Amino acid sequence: MSNFKKFALLPAVLKSIKVKGYENPSTVQLKTIPWLLEGRDLLGKAQTGTGKTAAFALPLLTRIDINIKHTQVLVLAPTRELAQQVSLNFIRYGKYVKNIELITICGGQEYRDQVRGLNKGAHIVVGTPGRVIDHLTRGSMNLKHLKALVLDEADEMLRMGFIEDVEIILKKMPITTQRVFFSATVPFEIEPIVNRYLVNPVKIHIEYKKVTIIQRLCKIENNAKFEALARIIEIYKIDAAIVFVRTRAYCSKLVEKLTTRSISAAALSGDLNQKLRDRTVSRLKLGKVNILVATDIAARGLDLPSITHVINYDIPNDKEAYIHRIGRTGRAGRTGIAITFVNRSELRKIKWLEKAIGQKMEIPNEKALINHRDRIFKNRATAILASRNYNQRDLVQELVDKGFNPIELAAVFAHLAREKEAKIG
Repeated sequence: MSNFKKFALLPAVLKSIKVKGYENPSTVQLKTIPWLLEGRDLLGKAQTGTGKTAAFALPLLTRIDINIKHTQVLVLAPTRELAQQVSLNFIRYGKYVKNIELITICGGQEYRDQVRGLNKGAHIVVGTPGRVIDHLTRGSMNLKHLKALVLDEADEMLRMGFIEDVEIILKKMPITTQRVFFSATVPFEIEPIVNRYLVNPVKIHIEYKKVTIIQRLCKIENNAKFEALARIIEIYKIDAAIVFVRTRAYCSKLVEKLTTRSISAAALSGDLNQKLRDRTVSRLKLGKVNILVATDIAARGLDLPSITHVINYDIPNDKEAYIHRIGRTGRAGRTGIAITFVNRSELRKIKWLEKAIGQKMEIPNEKALINHRDRIFKNRATAILASRNYNQRDLVQELVDKGFNPIELAAVFAHLAREKEAKIG
């Protein structure tokens, strides 16, 4: 707690940090919080899962004047999911700040409710660019009192075509507004915007810690990918993973194929409405499904700490997309595993991928899968024998009395018990 106390944060904000049990600021927080408290513009390059939301939420909560019932902090996010996660963090860190008002404004929500929240005097607005522009155009929101703007995942904004919207918003802000851009990568296309709108910015670069994500490359032809995926999920007992594919159509197709192998999976593609999307993500959080099959756009903004694996069934389009994909695992200091399938022709086109990943991974062969299943079966049988918790003894004794060989009977029962195991190949 003493490490956070060295920052001039609001006592109510420090209390929330203490209650949450945080003791030491992360690297991005150490480097960012002092500058944001001073009101400096900032360009931060940091991965998701490094604590960057707290890095801007804590100082900006401190800078808000509760007595001014107007929007003072605006956070723009590329997706509704990310906006909701950012809002949740502000709510948690601002829990003990009296009379603080926050509203999330995104598509898929009632305008009336959003207008009511804005009219109430929301100090903090978190939203997606399109909906923010709608409110600015309608006059239900103004930025005259805006102290700080945060652009979260700026590279994703660029990739999703939101930069023009962002520029419209930037032009409507007071020249005194603090501008904070965070991005996992800083592609050259975003540099003109940085140069145009950030004034003498502090530049923070948090090195990507590869140790939290073990990366593996599987060289495999397209016709063998599904079998490889099914074996990896089964052998490595994957409980929560995102499998990335290139198209929405293949999302559903792959889910169907996985289901035939008794693998619990759900599709997360761009054609889902928000209600179905939220329900699908919730099913993974609750453990009702183990695998989300997703496209790049559909998975943006997801923050699911339970994800242990990311599997690139289809290769990403570029290095930035790869970084964002694998960033869905290895969150909050946990170790994650990222596996990428690639065929020979693809590998020739993307030498950077092999260089970035470094280590190759062998696909488990049929013998390995059989051995894995045998080991599980033997462990279960041994545990039941040790507990003596079985109620079929009389049936077996009856069959033995009729002259059946005990070993052959055991083999028959083992066969019956394992009939539901998925076929290999």
